[in-house]
Amino acid sequence: MRDSFGRKIDYIRISLTDRCNLRCKYCMPEEGVKLLNHEDILSYEEILILAKIFISLGIKNFKLTGGEPLVRRDVCNLIKELKKLEGIGEVTITTNGVLLENYGKDLIDSGIDRINVSLDSLNPIKYEKITGRNLLDKVLGGIKLLLEHDFEKIKINTVPIRPLDREDMENLINLGKDNPIDIRFIKVMPIGIANSELGYSKKELLQIIESILGKSSHFDGKKGNGPAEYYSFQNYRSNIGFIDAIDNKFCSECNRIRLSATGFLKLCLYYDLGENIRPYIYSLSENELREKIKDIIYNKPLMHHMNESLIQRDKKNMNQIGG
Repeated sequence: MRDSFGRKIDYIRISLTDRCNLRCKYCMPEEGVKLLNHEDILSYEEILILAKIFISLGIKNFKLTGGEPLVRRDVCNLIKELKKLEGIGEVTITTNGVLLENYGKDLIDSGIDRINVSLDSLNPIKYEKITGRNLLDKVLGGIKLLLEHDFEKIKINTVPIRPLDREDMENLINLGKDNPIDIRFIKVMPIGIANSELGYSKKELLQIIESILGKSSHFDGKKGNGPAEYYSFQNYRSNIGFIDAIDNKFCSECNRIRLSATGFLKLCLYYDLGENIRPYIYSLSENELREKIKDIIYNKPLMHHMNESLIQRDKKNMNQIGG
């Protein structure tokens, strides 16, 4: 479907839980936040009901997020059921990787199309400082398991924070040198407790990476459903991507909506705009629910204003919104 500005909306990010086994300092306070009661979280049955309606509206590509989605039971069964739906496109997942050693093979068997791993450092001390947990070995073990099972749709999402550790950055980049792993650098966004001034622009990062890998070539193809801009390098197997929602806005081409763990249909990451559609599953007919969702999405805002201070800014942390 298209919103009021003519943008084709075909991608939805669904948060399965607000719970997480890490405490990344740009996402959730170390002391945590008040967690949702289990009965307040969408059931898998409710997610599948809504998924059928989203697909009927042309929203066919699904990203499962959290919190940490793998802390919720039976995620792989949900993926299997989603993959059975007529008209479904890609079903992908973003995980911090801590539980990939436990569930990586099951994810592959479920039919998952791609696995994104959030990983900000290969330095154990720095990793623990960022995440609040000493679990880097678990993450690396999970990535190794995926590669051992010949799974080649892996992306690393990394959020570089000042001051930059060049050696650590080079080690991250080298994950994609000989492996089918795209590395994506994401500028920290002013969401919840995060401070965008701690991040790096695409221009800054590309200069540093070219000093390591040599001159880059812009990759014109599309890789996945997201807004990342990719570059290729000689003697480097994979691609390196950048997502900078502040200095390189992609609002005019934004194709996504978000569904929170509670059923709030969120129209823009930055704004607290949208509506909780969970009650409508029970109060409206299927056709009425479809029209209601269509009307909500139609009013997706034109653009965010992350570099400005507006009262509409969503104050929730990323684990509550859905990464």
